Amino acid sequence: MANLGSWEIDEIKSVNLPQKVQSAFTAVMGDLVGADYMPVFYVGKQLV
Repeated sequence: MANLGSWEIDEIKSVNLPQKVQSAFTAVMGDLVGADYMPVFYVGKQLV
């Protein structure tokens, strides 16, 4: 039995961002020094 109130994350599949979104992300995050960022989106559900 699952732990009620816990979260279950769906299987994560790699996708490519649309070109305009990738360009905007790179433009905004490109000037940051000392860190790399990757857009991530997790889809899940809470077990109730």
